[in-house]
Amino acid sequence: MSVDIHLRGLAARPPFRAAIMSSGEYSFGMFSMATNPSESRSWDGVVEKVGCGGSGNNTARTLKCMSDVPTDKLLEGMHKAGVGYNPIADNVTVLPERAAAWRQGRTARVPVLATSMAEEGRGLVNHNVTMDRFLEAYLPQPLVTKSQQDSILDFYRTKRPALKTDFDVAAAIYTDFHWQCPLRLLASASASVPGDVVKQPLWRGYFNASIAELLPPEYHWLGKFHGTDVLLAFLAPSFEGDRGG
Repeated sequence: MSVDIHLRGLAARPPFRAAIMSSGEYSFGMFSMATNPSESRSWDGVVEKVGCGGSGNNTARTLKCMSDVPTDKLLEGMHKAGVGYNPIADNVTVLPERAAAWRQGRTARVPVLATSMAEEGRGLVNHNVTMDRFLEAYLPQPLVTKSQQDSILDFYRTKRPALKTDFDVAAAIYTDFHWQCPLRLLASASASVPGDVVKQPLWRGYFNASIAELLPPEYHWLGKFHGTDVLLAFLAPSFEGDRGG
């Protein structure tokens, strides 16, 4: 996601010769949403939950209090406030019209490798999730109608019989919805840039290998999970003793 932001924001004179978008992008799909600079509800909620409220408009005092909050208490405060943080659409670092920029070729003219894992969601969806809870969190009504929910579930349960549990189905939907489909849209947009524009040299990478077997047995269910490609790229794990380095 950060690499995608750099490809857009530093399109004129990028200080790099190539880019790898590893399991993600920031121009298409639900993960592409940025926060308005004037939106402070998430911040205000955490400030209140960790006990740094009541400082009035004294920003310096609030910031000092927040900087002293221990990590565990800060994470607990975020959980209690029910917030997460997106990049800020400041029009400087994070620019608007990111999807349109890919369609029109307004990105850095460097070679790009855009990759994803076959089972991204298995390490990101709660292993004990129920389908009702998953749909409520990720495909809620009225964003997705009941009929659409049923059609989606029927597709995964019918066309992919290897998915046995609610977790299996939820992880597969999450993988496609948040990772595979948006990255496919980006790659297609890049390949469809108008002919009078120099095309983005982009390769689509797909990791369909599992290294979960190298982990303790209790983690084998993770399969080809989010982040596996980082281990493959930088640690060079091998199933052949020490020969893999």
